[in-house]
Amino acid sequence: MLFDYDRRLVVASWRDEWLLQIWEAVSAAAQQARVDLERELPNAGLWSVYANQNAFAFPRIDQSMRRSLRPLIERIRVLAAPSLQVIDPALNDVSVALWETDLERLLPDETAEIAQTPAVDDPFSPAGVAVAKTVIGSAVTIGARLALGPPAAIAMGVHTLADVASPAFRHWLLDAGVRRLSEVWIGGEPAVQTVTAKLSAVIDETFFKAREVL
Repeated sequence: MLFDYDRRLVVASWRDEWLLQIWEAVSAAAQQARVDLERELPNAGLWSVYANQNAFAFPRIDQSMRRSLRPLIERIRVLAAPSLQVIDPALNDVSVALWETDLERLLPDETAEIAQTPAVDDPFSPAGVAVAKTVIGSAVTIGARLALGPPAAIAMGVHTLADVASPAFRHWLLDAGVRRLSEVWIGGEPAVQTVTAKLSAVIDETFFKAREVL
């Protein structure tokens, strides 16, 4: 038989265990999301690499994270919630409230379909990057339209996107993905409202409700 003090200790251990599971799951998911994004980098078109990194990286990071975290969300529902009733039947209502919580809503909206971009774009075509960024030495000027076409550009000593289409530049896409992970998925500061913070807040709220009952 557990006394009130013992039950409170067990509930505190329950909270610590599930907060740890959230952090471990998110950390592993973030590592996998980075690997998944890096695997797709060679297939990114020039426009994605040089002008639209977020549109390429964000939905792919989100898709990978959602896929990796669904087992965690299911565990919270089918294991974390019922385990409260095992601690004490008086926590039945708290357990049911957690079981009924829609944790999926804490995740970013899911992109219906991720657009596939061609690996090679004509940098002077309207659909390509005739917005053509120019590279002069090591300085990149974004958004300079080369109206005179490739011959004039070359004569001016300007290199187009096609000239600098190197894997070295694809780290911009990876950097965008890392930023998405940091700003949306990872982080412990509640004010930031990352997915990790939101999931942790659900566990904390449940813990405080349980403490009130006990």
